[in-house]
Amino acid sequence: MIIREHHRALFFDFDGVIVDSVEVKTRAFATVFAPYGEAAQKTMVAYHTAHHGVSRYEKFRYFATTVLGRKADDALLGELDRRMRAVVVDEVVKAPYIQGALSFVERQSRLRPCYVVSATPREELEEIIRRRGIADLFRGLRGSPKSKSENLRELLAICGAKPNEGIMFGDAEADLTAATELGLEFVGVNRPGGAFVITDFTDPRLAP
Repeated sequence: MIIREHHRALFFDFDGVIVDSVEVKTRAFATVFAPYGEAAQKTMVAYHTAHHGVSRYEKFRYFATTVLGRKADDALLGELDRRMRAVVVDEVVKAPYIQGALSFVERQSRLRPCYVVSATPREELEEIIRRRGIADLFRGLRGSPKSKSENLRELLAICGAKPNEGIMFGDAEADLTAATELGLEFVGVNRPGGAFVITDFTDPRLAP
């Protein structure tokens, strides 16, 4: 069994864990950076893919300083963020759930607090979850600009759980790193790392 009685809180990344939206984000990056030319577009799609689970703002700063060779000023970062939001939100709202994820969270939310910890900007994440009609399943959610480690630490304090009483479900190196840093158990969703790896939430080890 992956979840045991001593686990008091569950923490979930969103894209690729709750919702099958990783490719949605990749296509969005391709769209946002297309106006800068094919080379820049390919560079940023590759960088995004290699840094899954990292805040888009960090990726935008990389684009400004490394690809464009200029200062990552607020005007450029804001424009990139607006373009990204315009092409990605509706698509993530429509994306299918990872198999078994919805029923798993519905079941677990009746037993212990569940939280979302994502690299998506918090306000955008709130809108997506509200529009999908699942806000009542989560005791709280956190997104960028704070790091996942900061957000996990904050939520642990709020729910009063010790790190070894929580589990982080994630699909990115950034998720594993944050969980390890705080001492949370980690379940990899379609990625190695932690004591358990699952393909989706129909894994029999997640059964009650």
